[in-house]
Amino acid sequence: MLLERVLEGRPHGVRPETAARWDVLCALTGLPPLALFTLAEAPERPGSAGLPTRLDGYISTLCSELDCHPVRTHATLVVQMLLEGVLNVDPETGEGPDRAGRELTVRLLERHGPHVQVVADAVRRLTEEPRWHETEHDERWLQRIAGQLPQLGAALALRAVHRAARAAGDGPQDLDELASHLYAARRAGADGDSLCVPLRSWAARERTGHRVLSVLTAYRRTWEAYTGADRARQERLDLELALARGRDPGVWQQYRDHAIRQLTAERTGFEQGIRELRHKQQMAEQEIARLRSLGAGSFPARS
Repeated sequence: MLLERVLEGRPHGVRPETAARWDVLCALTGLPPLALFTLAEAPERPGSAGLPTRLDGYISTLCSELDCHPVRTHATLVVQMLLEGVLNVDPETGEGPDRAGRELTVRLLERHGPHVQVVADAVRRLTEEPRWHETEHDERWLQRIAGQLPQLGAALALRAVHRAARAAGDGPQDLDELASHLYAARRAGADGDSLCVPLRSWAARERTGHRVLSVLTAYRRTWEAYTGADRARQERLDLELALARGRDPGVWQQYRDHAIRQLTAERTGFEQGIRELRHKQQMAEQEIARLRSLGAGSFPARS
C-alpha cells in the first residue's frame, strides 16, 4: 500500500533509467505507467539529451528489467499495461498516440522477443478504434509498423478504410474510392463485421439508406471488375449480412427500406415499359394483318 501511494504521484525530473523502473513497478501494481510521459515532456535544455536518446536509455533499462528474474514471469503483463497507457485514443478529440508512444512501440519491435505479439495485438486494437483521427505522423508510423509486423496487413488496410470513410462524401469519385478501400481490406483478410464499422459511421452522417446502397453498388462493381459477377454478388451479400447483424440496426433498416423503394420504383417502370411494348406489339400485328389483307387480287388488272 505504501508503494502504491508513492507510485500514484507522477514522478518529476526522472532519468530514463529511473523512469523505466518506475513504470515497471506501476504496471506490476496495477497502476498506469506515467513516467514515460514525464520523460517525453521534459523541456529540451541546451546540452541535454533529446527525446530519441532518452528513449534509448528508457528502452534499454525496460528490456533489462523485463528479463530479470523477479519480473520475467510478468513481462507480458508489464508490456500490456505500458502499451495500454501509450496506445490509446482521446474520445473527445480523436487524438491518438504521441511521439513517445509511437517511438516506444517501434523500439520494442526492434528488440525481438515474446513481447512482439503483445505489441502487435495492441496496435491492432488501436487500428480498430473508429474515433481515431490519424495525423501524417501516425500514418508514417503505421507504415513503419507494417514493415515489422506483416500480420497486421488486414488491420492496416482496414485503417485505410476508416480514413477514406472520414474524408468521403457521396459523389461518384468518393464512392468509387471508398469501395476500392473496402475491396482492398477484404482481400487483405478483413471480415465483414470489421468493414461495417467505418461504413456505418460514414453512412450515418446523412441520407443513410442512399449512401449504403450507392457504396454497396460500387463495391459490387469493384469486385466484378476483378473476379466476375458471381464472386461480386457473394461479397456484396456478405457485407449486407454483416450490416444486418450489427449492433446498430438503424443503418441496416434504412438501407433495406431505401433499396426496396428503389427496386419498387424500378419494377413499376419495367411494368410500364412492358405495357408500352405490348401495345406496340399489338399495333405491329394489326399493321401486318392489314397489309396481308391487301392481296394482289384486290386491285384491278392493267390493260
